[in-house]
Amino acid sequence: MINRIAAGVMLLILSLFAAIPIVYGDQAILGTWEGTLEASGAKLRVVFNISKTPEGIFTATMDSPDQGAKGIPVDSVMFDYGHLILDVKSVMGSFDGNLKQDKSEIEGVWKQGGMSFPLVLKHTEGTSEVPPAPETKSPPSSGKEGIEGMWMGTLSFSGTDLRVVFHFSKNPEGKLTATLDSPDQGAKDIPVDEVTFQNNHLYLNAKSIGGIYEGDMQEGKPGIDGKWAQGGMSVPLVLERTDKVPELVRPQEPKPPYPYIEKEVTYENKNAGITLAGTLTLPTTGAPFPAVLLITGSGAEDRDETVFGHRPFLVLADYLTRRGIAVLRVDDRGVGKSTGSMAKATSEDFAGDMLAGVEYLKGLKEIDPKRIGLLGHSEGG
Repeated sequence: MINRIAAGVMLLILSLFAAIPIVYGDQAILGTWEGTLEASGAKLRVVFNISKTPEGIFTATMDSPDQGAKGIPVDSVMFDYGHLILDVKSVMGSFDGNLKQDKSEIEGVWKQGGMSFPLVLKHTEGTSEVPPAPETKSPPSSGKEGIEGMWMGTLSFSGTDLRVVFHFSKNPEGKLTATLDSPDQGAKDIPVDEVTFQNNHLYLNAKSIGGIYEGDMQEGKPGIDGKWAQGGMSVPLVLERTDKVPELVRPQEPKPPYPYIEKEVTYENKNAGITLAGTLTLPTTGAPFPAVLLITGSGAEDRDETVFGHRPFLVLADYLTRRGIAVLRVDDRGVGKSTGSMAKATSEDFAGDMLAGVEYLKGLKEIDPKRIGLLGHSEGG
C-alpha cells in the first residue's frame, strides 16, 4: 500500500512556480457552466452556478439535471490564475480544472467515489432543465411497525461491492425518517428526503446524491427486495435487518503504541496572521533527523487527509518515521485546529503556509535544517 502511494501518488516538490501564470479576472469564472460526465455507458449533465458575495468570496451550487438534483451546495470554491477547484462534500465529489485562454471552456477532472472522470465545462446562458421528481407509487405514510431500525445491503457494479445502510426512525410527529450510510466510502448520515412505506412497499429518495430506492417486503421473507437507481443506472439491492453498522477495516493504518514520538504542534504564519496546527512524528534515535513536510491536495483537508474513511497522510507519516525521517503533517488553514479561512485563499497563500512549516522545522533542535523535504500531490504537488 505504501509503495503504491509513494510511487503513484506522492510527488516531490521541486519548485513552487514553474512558469509565469496567465492572470484571469474574477469575472471570467462567474456564471453558469455545464458539462457531461460519461461513466459505464451513461451520460450525466452537471451544472455549476458560480457567483460572488458582496464581500468578494466565491460561492457556487451544483445541479445534476438528469438525476433531478438542484442547488447542491459547493463547500469550497477556489479560482487562481485560471485554475478552478470545487469541493462538493455532500456528494463526496470534487472538480479540478483549468480555464482556457479564450475563457470558453474549463478542462478538468471530476473525482467521486474513488474514481476520476474527464469533465469539460462550457459557459451556458442558464441552468439546464431539471426534470420533476418522480412520483411515489403510494401516498406519504408515517411508516409501519417493522421498518424502524437499521437495514443493510450491498450494491454490486463494475466489479465493485459497496455496502449501504439505512437508518429508519420516527420524529416526534410520528413521521418516518431515514438517513443513509456508505461505510466503504466513509460517508455517514446522508439525508433521505422522501421516505414512504405503505402496503409493504418502500420508497426512498436521497436528493443530495441523486439516488432512489424502491423495494417490497415479501411475506415470509426477512428482507426487502428492490433496486437502487443512481446516475442513469439501476442496480438490484436487497436490504436485510442488521444490529450494527459494519466497521471499516483499514489494515494499513498504524495503531498505537508507536515506536516513535508523536507531538501535537502549532506554529505561526506571521505574514498571514494565522496559526497552523499539526502532528510532528520523530524517530527515537539518530537526531538531528531529516524531515518531510506533507502537503495536501485541493479542497479543505485535515492533517491526515481523511477521505472516504482512508487517512493516507497518517499511513505515510508512519512509514517514513519508522525509517528515521521526521514528518510534519498539518491541518489546512480553517480546518481542524488551524485558524484562518480557505474562502479567499489562493495557491500562493497555501505556499506561504508551507514555507512557515519549513521555518518551524528549521528551528527545532531535533531536525537537520539542511535536510528538509516537501512531499505533496494534486494541488500540493
